[in-house]
Amino acid sequence: MALSTEDREFLDAVLKESSSLESPILFLLHRLQERYRMIDSEHVKYLSQKLNRPFSELYSAATFYDEFTLEAQGEYVIRVCRGITCHSKGSLKILTALEKKLGIRDGETTKDGRFTLHGSSCIGQCDGGPAMMVNEDVYRNLDEGKALDILDGLLERRDD
Repeated sequence: MALSTEDREFLDAVLKESSSLESPILFLLHRLQERYRMIDSEHVKYLSQKLNRPFSELYSAATFYDEFTLEAQGEYVIRVCRGITCHSKGSLKILTALEKKLGIRDGETTKDGRFTLHGSSCIGQCDGGPAMMVNEDVYRNLDEGKALDILDGLLERRDD
């Protein structure tokens, strides 16, 4: 697949933006994830060539960190913490309630592309569990009802 002119312009701009960094790989991957909601191997290939670094170096970083994905994600990525503290406080019930409401399972995206649901190993909110994240927003001290209220607010929202 050939990259579009728009993609190449974006990637070149991001490369320029990262030129002063000693190790720009994570910065570049974050920018790809922000823009495309995924890391595409064609983008990684282009960046690796421009950086004169092995494809495997960038690709292995993209597959190592949980925050990066190689598959398209929804407009809203919901991560329900399944760490031991959140799990002991009922996060599995929250995940199950969200699965039922959205009609998808953990790791899936709704057919309309709006929501992706993930059970996450830990989101670092142990003192406020159970917790979940929607994109970059963190919600703490949840129960099923509060989580479904948050989802209802997102379902009502139309940014288009």
